[in-house]
Amino acid sequence: MEDLISFWTGARNLPTGKDSVLLVTFDDGSNLLPLAETCFKTLILPIKHTCYEDFQKNMNIALNFGAKGFSFT
Repeated sequence: MEDLISFWTGARNLPTGKDSVLLVTFDDGSNLLPLAETCFKTLILPIKHTCYEDFQKNMNIALNFGAKGFSFT
């Protein structure tokens, strides 16, 4: 759960107070991996998957190999 929160928000803990709104949007483009806009606390989920196992595999890839918190590249 901590990996998901970090991927989604850029922080290790859930936000509190007026910043506690977490958003989920859906991408009908060509992306297979979930994306996150940490500044806006938005998780972008692809809708291209045809089964849960494919979604789960790609979500795990995003969580394991995606950026943790804020980084400058």
